Amino acid sequence: MTDFSRFGQALRRPEAATETGGSFFGPDLVIDGHVKGSGRITVDGRITGKIETQDLTVGTTAQLDGEADAARMVIAGTVKGTVTAGDLSLRGTADVAADVVCGTLAIESGATITASVRCAKPVAEAPSLAASA
Repeated sequence: MTDFSRFGQALRRPEAATETGGSFFGPDLVIDGHVKGSGRITVDGRITGKIETQDLTVGTTAQLDGEADAARMVIAGTVKGTVTAGDLSLRGTADVAADVVCGTLAIESGATITASVRCAKPVAEAPSLAASA
């Protein structure tokens, strides 16, 4: 696993860092490995491997081939592999070929999705069996 934490400041888009404290991976950046963060990550480049964070945006120029795991995820680019998200939004420019597991899913007109999709409320929000008896 590659540790990119020491490059954090160099990879931040200045306005994103000031406004949200998030990290930005630009369109000319290619990463082969595991990216792990605890906040907001915006990807406009290419990642082959795994990315884990709380808030992930896959931009229109981004290509992700592997696994993406986030509490909140917005996809506007290309994703192939496995997607796990609490809240998942696919923009009209999204192209997703993946196994998708999510809590909620929103798909804009124009998005392309070839996937197995399983959406379920988190256990804490699921209706009680005792209440239906």
